Amino acid sequence: MARMTAWSYSRWRDYDDCPQKAKFKYVDKIKEPENDAMANGSACHDTAAAYLRADLPVNEPIPGWTYFEQLYRQLRELEPLVEQEWGFTSDWKPTGWFGNDTWFRSKLDSAVVYDDGSADVIDIKTGKPRPDQTAQQGELYAVSIFCRYPAVQLVTVRFWYIDLAQAGKEEVYRFSRDMAAGIIERWTKRAKRMLSDERMVPRPGTGCKWCFYAKSNNGNCKYG
Repeated sequence: MARMTAWSYSRWRDYDDCPQKAKFKYVDKIKEPENDAMANGSACHDTAAAYLRADLPVNEPIPGWTYFEQLYRQLRELEPLVEQEWGFTSDWKPTGWFGNDTWFRSKLDSAVVYDDGSADVIDIKTGKPRPDQTAQQGELYAVSIFCRYPAVQLVTVRFWYIDLAQAGKEEVYRFSRDMAAGIIERWTKRAKRMLSDERMVPRPGTGCKWCFYAKSNNGNCKYG
């Protein structure tokens, strides 16, 4: 039976919610149409990326400007890595985004690697804060930096909630290199379990009512 052969945090999150949802989305390639929230998130990310690449004027207000103007300006001056697409093998070695040995994909909104052995990762968020998810996502951002930059010893991951309703909320997580081995071991076990799953059975629950693939939405699933 068909199964996933590579993963990312978003794929794992969908799988953890419901394996069959992940099957419909990533194995059967039944695309979920973009909704208003998804469109807003994409537009905000694209605009922030353009600003950080200096494709927009330095004084150009962008989403989140009200609360993050000074930080946006400082980050831009550091000439960050923007919209990075990093692939890794099953041994967590850097490789291409697509390839026969690509096992894990990590996409970073922006990052700065400093000469003092530290690094910052900044992820733009819209919508409702979900600290349980950002903590996990932060782990994968951190090990992505550690695996690509052997000299880095400390990674700070910052999630900027740029919606006006969030009043400039920021979540910050810090990871030292001595934490990397444990994080890698934990995520390797999760990924292997997911990628070896050929059944991908449904896990019905309260989230079914919002699922695109639910029966109530004329989807492919028999639940919801």
